[in-house]
Amino acid sequence: MKKVFFIFFIFIPFFLIGSNPIEHVYLANKFFENQKLFSKDEKKSFILGTLFPDIRYLNEISREKTHFKNIEILDVLNSKTPFEAGKKFHSFVDEKRDEFIIKNNIYERLNLDFIEKTLYLKFLEDEIVFDKIDLTEFINFLDDFDDEEKEVSFACQSRWHAMLYHYFNNKPSYILYYVSYLKSFFWGIDSSKLYDWSFSLEKDSKKNEFLIYFDELLSYFEKLMF
Repeated sequence: MKKVFFIFFIFIPFFLIGSNPIEHVYLANKFFENQKLFSKDEKKSFILGTLFPDIRYLNEISREKTHFKNIEILDVLNSKTPFEAGKKFHSFVDEKRDEFIIKNNIYERLNLDFIEKTLYLKFLEDEIVFDKIDLTEFINFLDDFDDEEKEVSFACQSRWHAMLYHYFNNKPSYILYYVSYLKSFFWGIDSSKLYDWSFSLEKDSKKNEFLIYFDELLSYFEKLMF
C-alpha cells in the first residue's frame, strides 16, 4: 500500500463530498464488462469519462456542464462516444444511489448529522469497495488524457488525475488519518472527528449490517444495468 505525503492533502479539494470515485469505477467496470456497445479498447475512455464529472470541484467548470439529470441506462447506451457514456453513467450512479439510500432509510443507521452522514457513507462505501477490486488498471488509465477532457485546462486535468491517482492508492481510512494531522477543517469536518472516522471506517466496513447494505446496493444496480 502506497502512503501519501502530508503535503499532498493540502491540495485535496472538496470533491469527496460529492463523489466516491472508487465505487464509481467499480460499478462502471461491472457495466462495461457486460455491455456490447463499446470495444475493450474503448474502456479507458469510458472510465475517464465516468471519473470526469466531479472535476467540477476544482472550480473551473460548473456542475451543469458535467452532470446530467434523469439518466437511465438507455441514455448511457445511446451515447455518441465512450467518454460521453462514462459521463452519463456517473450521473446514473449518483441519482440511483441517492434513490436507494433514501428509500431504504440508510442514513438513519448513522449517528451523525446529515452533512456528516452523507460524507461518511461515501467514504464507507469506498472503504468496502477498496478490497473488492484491483485498481491497478484504472490507476494506469490516469497516465493518459482523453480529448474530451479538454472542456477544462490541461492544468486542471493534470491536477484531477493526480488526486485520483493518490486516492486510488490509499484506503479512505488511511486518507482521513493523514488529513487529520493537518489540524484543520476538511470537507467541513473538524480534524479530530476525521481522526476518529479513520478508525471507525475500518471497523464499520467489516460490520455485517454495512456489508449487507452494500450487497443490496450492488444488487439494485445490477437489476438496473442488466
